[in-house]
Amino acid sequence: MHAALLGAEGDIRVVNAAWRAGVAETGDDRGCRVGDDYLDFWRWENSCGCADAAEAITAIEAVLDRRRGSFSQDCHIASLSSRVWLRLIVAPLTDDVSGGALVLHIDITDDRLTREGRQEIGEALETLIDRSPLAILVYKNFAPIAANKALADLLGYADERGILAWTDLRVALLRHLTPDTHQRLTVHLTTLAHARPAPARFDFTARKLGGARLDLELRVAAIKWRDQRAFCAMITDVTQQRAADERLQHMQRLDALGQLTGGVAHDFNNLLTVIMGNAEALEAGLVADDPRRSWAELVRVTAQKAAAVTSRLLAFARRRPLEPSVIDVAEVVAGLTSFLDRVIGSRIAICSISTGAPLYIQADVSQFENAILNLCLNSRDAMPNGGSIIIEAADVEIGSAQPSEPADLPPGRYVSITVADTGHGMDRETLSRAVEPFFTTKETENGTGLGLSMVVDFVEQCMGAVSIASEPGKGTNVQLWFPRQKIDVREQCFDADDDVQ
Repeated sequence: MHAALLGAEGDIRVVNAAWRAGVAETGDDRGCRVGDDYLDFWRWENSCGCADAAEAITAIEAVLDRRRGSFSQDCHIASLSSRVWLRLIVAPLTDDVSGGALVLHIDITDDRLTREGRQEIGEALETLIDRSPLAILVYKNFAPIAANKALADLLGYADERGILAWTDLRVALLRHLTPDTHQRLTVHLTTLAHARPAPARFDFTARKLGGARLDLELRVAAIKWRDQRAFCAMITDVTQQRAADERLQHMQRLDALGQLTGGVAHDFNNLLTVIMGNAEALEAGLVADDPRRSWAELVRVTAQKAAAVTSRLLAFARRRPLEPSVIDVAEVVAGLTSFLDRVIGSRIAICSISTGAPLYIQADVSQFENAILNLCLNSRDAMPNGGSIIIEAADVEIGSAQPSEPADLPPGRYVSITVADTGHGMDRETLSRAVEPFFTTKETENGTGLGLSMVVDFVEQCMGAVSIASEPGKGTNVQLWFPRQKIDVREQCFDADDDVQ
């Protein structure tokens, strides 16, 4: 501390070594030397822009005149280059009947800058929370201390004040959760509060005010909030993603049922063909009054009815015939991007790359989109902790002198669409069975094992092929190869009219 003793008139009588060292840093020692009027220091500082000088002068004069007791004031000193904050303490000398005072200058620059930095960080954090599209709740001892508009909107409140009015979030959440979910969530939050190991993510179902059902994903992190231990709960609405997953799983189950039904109906139809043929032959070989003729007719008619049933089953199995057209791969993939972002989720980054020039293939656009979607969903399931998916389209020429990537492709120009992920990959045995119908490494409720086999079937119908490369821990690359179509193929329907003209 810089210390000095003042006489009754404010003249400096004694200073310590720290005072002298501090004076040297100012570049001007007026009002700081022994014998100087100490108030000159503040008058000089006032002319240099110290906003606190006038208040300091008034207080010091009052202490010297015994009109007030000790006082303390934090002052910003504009003339100092680096140590810019001082705490001024002035106390009367009680054992000096003639007056006088003790003056202390304490350097509080570090403390002041630290507090200002913390305040700036706190204000920035509050701004980030307020403007974040992610629903965020900060709580201490289970009492909310900060919430944002996104959380209020998610749960159906007019604004965040409705949430900040909670006294205990465990009690308040009763109106949004079923008893079983509420119990599980309370246990989870209590476990975190006691710093015991707990899952990083908690999935649960809730209801907003008004009754709408929500599928939510919760992540909680311990943080410092205004120098106190608190928790930041980040809540993601995955309702649409879960609904998309359920629709996709339903479609996959229907596809599996359709394929199974088609196979059974086709085989059964072959058997019925034999039965009907023999029944017709038997019926033709019997005279009109032979009683066995009616039996043969009954077998034939019944077999025909059974054939009609199998025909309907086959129609169900082939619910929608292919409608091939010439499509621009890059355009279709670009149109899928926003949908894929919603389905895949925010933990996985999706990037699409193309040559920039149109790449045309002949395919059913819906089936092509479903193929890309199936591959992206497989990639998502292979990256439970997040990662990235790259969809790349390229123009490739396979010459007769070089081996083609898929061994069964003839030489020519192809469009290659690659879906690459950073997932856990497949070992050699799994890779060898990857396109086998009904083969899957997923849990029973999470996959049918038909997605990749359907992709292969579709691409092969388009006279293309599929190649897969994968290694454990290095992700998976699936390449779809389609014969490239020229632009004039797209416009060939106008050729006849051009000739007539």
